[in-house]
Amino acid sequence: MNFTDTDLVLYADGLLSPDRKQQLLGIAETNSSVANTLKALEASRLPFKSAFDHQTLPPVPDSLRSNVHDWSNVVREAYRPGENMYSSPQRRSRHSLFQDLLKALCLVACIGVGYTVGVTSHQPLMSGSPVKAQQRSGQLTWVERVANYQSLYVANTTLDIEVDWPAAMHAIDELAVSTGMAIHIPDLTQAGYEFARIQELGFEGQPLVQLIYTREGHIPLALCFMPAGGESEAVLRVAPYAHLTAADWIVNDQRFVLVGDESEGVLRSIYSSIRAEFPET
Repeated sequence: MNFTDTDLVLYADGLLSPDRKQQLLGIAETNSSVANTLKALEASRLPFKSAFDHQTLPPVPDSLRSNVHDWSNVVREAYRPGENMYSSPQRRSRHSLFQDLLKALCLVACIGVGYTVGVTSHQPLMSGSPVKAQQRSGQLTWVERVANYQSLYVANTTLDIEVDWPAAMHAIDELAVSTGMAIHIPDLTQAGYEFARIQELGFEGQPLVQLIYTREGHIPLALCFMPAGGESEAVLRVAPYAHLTAADWIVNDQRFVLVGDESEGVLRSIYSSIRAEFPET
């Protein structure tokens, strides 16, 4: 009997047909190399199912279900049990396609497991009611989007910007009226940063105000805020994002994020200066 890597993968996943499995085990009885390979595959099996038997899992996204369904149909068409895949060049080509698609299915499955583990591993951090957990998740999504955008900046991005204070103050007045937010330009000179510009962006249909500060030899620092949409207030959280660090919080129905190439301690100090100009009401 000839066996392939596909047979070994199917054996490891418990999907090999009974007859094929019996033949493979028969070879292992007289072939120490095959026997050792099968032992290693069995030892590598992880008890994923039992690990989640008592875990309340989040719903699987519809898009992931659709992808798995589509790939399953493709694999089913590419390889039908009972066919001799080695009888002709066409069948060998089909077998090669099957191997590629099987790898793709494994990748989709891994993404699904990764999604589940990723979501459940973060659940303990979101204490309180499900509503509060969902709100905090929305804040984290926004923070990540802003941090990713800011990661595109380099020191030269704002090098030639000259501050237009009349235009900046005019923008503040208009944004304050149109958004209802408290909008200020905090003085961050004690931290070595000079104000450079203000601009209006957007996130999920809501206005987002971005203030950019510059410091020689540093990536520009960004302070962004937008309406919180009634989300409950959240205390300061500082976390790394790529090569930057972000500090975020929610107060007075406004969400804030401060992103820069600074240490956690420096961002906490800058946060204190900013909070003084956005006092609680």
